[in-house]
Amino acid sequence: DVSWYPDAFILLNKSKRELTDLEIYKNGEIYIQSLASLVPPLVLDPQPGDKVLDLTAAPGSKTSQIAAMMNLQGELIANDNNKVRFFKLKHNMELLGVDIRGNTPWRVTTNVANAWNFVLRMEHGTKLCQEYPQYFDKILLDVPCSAEARFVEGEPKTYGYWSERKIKEMAYKQRQLLLSAWQALKPGGTLVYSTCTFAPEENEMQISRLLERNPDAEMLEVKIEGLKTIQALKEWKGKIFRPEVSKAIRIM
Repeated sequence: DVSWYPDAFILLNKSKRELTDLEIYKNGEIYIQSLASLVPPLVLDPQPGDKVLDLTAAPGSKTSQIAAMMNLQGELIANDNNKVRFFKLKHNMELLGVDIRGNTPWRVTTNVANAWNFVLRMEHGTKLCQEYPQYFDKILLDVPCSAEARFVEGEPKTYGYWSERKIKEMAYKQRQLLLSAWQALKPGGTLVYSTCTFAPEENEMQISRLLERNPDAEMLEVKIEGLKTIQALKEWKGKIFRPEVSKAIRIM
């Protein structure tokens, strides 16, 4: 089992293929997910009855985790603007029981019995946030990134797309999404920003800029007992980050 998350297990001496062939996987009773990707929803800490936005949700690993933490009570909007990824998200949400009706690609109406309102959207994130000014209690922004954490030494296809230009492109998208998400957050609400990349331009720099633009923003400590982390960077290429950024974590 995983010391810092009792609902997760590490299966030894089995391949991913062996797991996906099992009926419990095909029936949506288990889901395969990397350990690091379990962390952002735990930090977000969604509660039953909350209004929650997963802004860049596909394929839905974190979305389903959020729904479970909410006990299917409250409002959860899951968005992805890429058509192929959106339909992967839709499929997973139906399979895993997040979309409890699953009869439309766009909207599930409120279930009166347990007050669960789950909405799937395929919009550009900045446009979607404009529809919900200061609306959400919790927002997860697990942004598209240069995915440096997925590089595998000796497998060029895992990093053939990468360039410094790619980092700049991603950083621009991330900045737009982050500033938009902030506008959709209720005063006193919680926004979690996460990536699967190492580039400071996509991590600490984004947080530092948000803090500079929004004096009302407060950076919170991230504490998950047993999770191996290192402290965020304090500067990069001559740019000194806001001191609060040191409260962010890089996951080992």
